[in-house]
Parts: sequence; C-alpha cells; structure tokens
Amino acid sequence: MSQAPLVVKGKVIIGIAGPGEMGPRGFVEAFDANTGKSQWRWYSIPAAGEPGSETWAADTWKIGGGPVWHSGTYDPATNLLYFGTGNPAPWIADMRKGDNLYTMSAVALDVDSGKMKWHYQYLPNDAWDYDTTAEHHVIDVVRNGQTHKALVQANKLGFVYTLDRTSGKFLSAVPFIKSLTWGVVDPATGKAVENPGKRPTMGGPPVEVCPSLLGGTGWQPKVFNPKTGYLYIPANEFCMRYSYVADLTYKRGQLFTGVTAEHFSKDEQAGVLRAFDVNQNKIVWEWSNRTPLISHTLSTAGNLVFQGTAEGKVVAVDAKDGKELWSFNLGTPQSGGIISYAVDGKQYIAVVAGGTLRSQVWFGKEPKWTDAARVNYGDIVAVFGLSE
Repeated sequence: MSQAPLVVKGKVIIGIAGPGEMGPRGFVEAFDANTGKSQWRWYSIPAAGEPGSETWAADTWKIGGGPVWHSGTYDPATNLLYFGTGNPAPWIADMRKGDNLYTMSAVALDVDSGKMKWHYQYLPNDAWDYDTTAEHHVIDVVRNGQTHKALVQANKLGFVYTLDRTSGKFLSAVPFIKSLTWGVVDPATGKAVENPGKRPTMGGPPVEVCPSLLGGTGWQPKVFNPKTGYLYIPANEFCMRYSYVADLTYKRGQLFTGVTAEHFSKDEQAGVLRAFDVNQNKIVWEWSNRTPLISHTLSTAGNLVFQGTAEGKVVAVDAKDGKELWSFNLGTPQSGGIISYAVDGKQYIAVVAGGTLRSQVWFGKEPKWTDAARVNYGDIVAVFGLSE
C-alpha cells in the first residue's frame, strides 16, 4: 500500500499498489472507521462473466495487475469516489490481448456501496507502464462560457485530461510535455491513437519512445490553485529505450514485468514545472530544471509555488508567472512531500528530503542527471518560516 487512507462518511478507504508489478488483481476497499470491518471491495479487473471481462483473453484477468497507487478524491455533491487505476500485468502487452478493463482508467465509485458508476479508459492494452493512477482534481471548469462539473487528471501519458465528473464523458485532452512520441489523443472522441512502431515485440530490439515509463509526470501530486485557476504540474522531458524479454512466466510473489528500459534525455533541462490554465486549456508558464522533478509540489494562497529538485534545492516561484523568488540548498535530494501550516498566526513550510534509492531509480545511467545530482544522501525534515 503506497497511498494515504481517505476517510469519508465513517469509512476508511484505501487502494493496493503492488499488482502492477506482481500480477494479482488490484482493488479499492472500504473499512468501518470504528471496527475495521470491511464494508465493500471493488476490483480493478473484473472476474470471468462480469462486465468488462470480455476485454481479457482466457484467464489473464487473474494475474492482470491494475494497481491503485494514489489516494482517491471524494465529491460530496455526487457522493462519488474518483480513483485512477494503473498498468496491467505483465508489462508485455502481447501476453494479455484485449483492452484490459478497468486498468489505465478513471473510475467513479459510489462511496456507500462501492459500485462503479462510470469509467473512462485512458489507454487500452497499455504497452509501456504508463500508469494513470495520478490523483483526480474536482474542478468546475469554464469553457466557451459554459461551466462544466469536471474531473481533471495530468498523468504519465503526458496529457491533461478533462472529464465530466457526473458521467465520465470526455471533454478534452491537451499535451503538457513536448517530448511525446507514443501517440496522440483524438480531440473529438478521446480515444488514444498510437504512433506506429512504438510498441516493442517479444524478443525484438528496443524501441525509443517518449515519455519514459516514469511518465510525463509520475507519482508526485499535482496541485490546483483556485485563485489563479492553474494546475501546477511537475513535468519531465525524457524518453526510454524499451524492450520486451523473450520469455516470462508468472511466479507468485515475484516481479511480473518482463521488460528492460533505459532512460535518456534529449534536452539539458529534463525537469519542468508547468502551470496549466484549466479554463483556457493551455500551458501559461514554465520553470525549468536540469534533473527530473521527483518531489511534490505545493501551491499557497499567497501566490507561491514550492518545488523541490534532485540537486537538493527547494525553490519558490511566483504562482502567476513562474518567476523564481527564493531557493535553499538542502544538501540532499528533495524527493518527498512539502506542506504548509501555521502556529500562532505565523506560516511555515516543511520539506521532507532524502531518498537515495528513489533518485537512483529515476536517473539510471543518464550522465546528465547523475553528474548534476552528486550530493550527500541523508534523510531530513527542514522547516522554513514565511515573512512579508
């Protein structure tokens, strides 16, 4: 379990993360907050005979993955929980032919019963580990003078998706990264349209595809500021050389992926914090960084946006135009959370830093990043006080 529990209407609700790499079916489960008794469980992959099971060949659904990495979002107005589901297992798409519902999807669950009210699949039969588990933002979006009760997600695919949160109807998908080669999203239908030659084959040579399996943005949360109307996205501009192994057999409790991947960057600036105007449906500013952005992002009511870097800095930029206003060198990679709180009327910013293994997983052998992030590794919490 990698997510924080969500507490709603006397229920403690949590999803399970491991299936995307280990095989078993992912699920979301609700427990009674007082007794711990299970109230309901929703599986991200339907069993044989259930709606959606026809999208799995033979018995592949039994070990089909579908992790739920991130906490869900609750909307009291609809009484719905919104979760993003992740990649199917194994990562070799040829071994699980079909659309593989309800992986790679946004799903709306009734909080009382756990029943799915609607779903929207971002990418059928995912071939690249492009989990769409990122958090969904409940936002009222104005487009062409009309207000939509929307659900917004920026995910690994490199697009900001906007859906109707009552029905799941597709409204738009706009790219937020430039190094994007896997495919496009049809603006009329919302269907993913893959570029030819970007899917690897069993035992075949590596293919170069962007973004990397770490995504246009990864598990680090994106944040929305209702004052500016901007969604702040810690984005990454890098690619991968990706191939399937020739043979893979499922073994319980072991990794069930079957790929090799090497990350590389075409540009000097791999990490880019971008501000996305949800009403205009476009990027309005960006702040660039040499290494990938692997930390959380924080937006405050005082028009500041805080971002950490793998070189060990935490920076504050202007929420309206992205101009850097302040930075501090922590001496160790900033890859964790950033929060704001107040004591006796004074505001503080707390930053969690460290994470040797996490940085190594992200950087791989790319010299542009490893050279830039030659810092001491240590785990710290640093707190800063804000002043006028």
